[in-house]
Amino acid sequence: MPKTRAQKEQLIQKYKEALSQAKAIVFASLTNLKSKELAELKEKIKAQEGESLVIKNRLFAMALKEKNLSLPAEILDRPLLCLFGYQDEIAPIKTAIDFAAEHSKPEALGALFNQNFIGPARVKELALLPGRNELYQNLLGLLKLPALRLIQDLTYHQRRLVFILNNYLNERSQNG
Repeated sequence: MPKTRAQKEQLIQKYKEALSQAKAIVFASLTNLKSKELAELKEKIKAQEGESLVIKNRLFAMALKEKNLSLPAEILDRPLLCLFGYQDEIAPIKTAIDFAAEHSKPEALGALFNQNFIGPARVKELALLPGRNELYQNLLGLLKLPALRLIQDLTYHQRRLVFILNNYLNERSQNG
């Protein structure tokens, strides 16, 4: 059933909100993607505090135009799945590439990253970068490491002394 003008305007508004909130948007082809695979991909994106939408190309093009963004014409001439990353810039890109590697579909056609369109080759390069959470974990580990080493160094001699005294007591108890 065709959408009414009000429904179309609502959809354009939803696209504009998603475009303004998203830190990265991956465009993937829906060709040959089964509904079960689509649901699995949507769950993975949702788990990363993102959103995935099967878009109406004409309405999405209008939303892009209103936001002063552009995509190559060949991107918008096929059924599209948009993966919006709201928290982490790399997460939707990494998820799309990993999912495509597992299932050999959907094909990542490109992405909007920092308000600029990047092609599929650059998307694959970005997927190799660590995500925000991984970077935070690495940073936390690096910040904790000097304190742990200091504690270990300060307690080493005490532990060594206790070990020597225990050995001495064990030898004395065995010798009589």
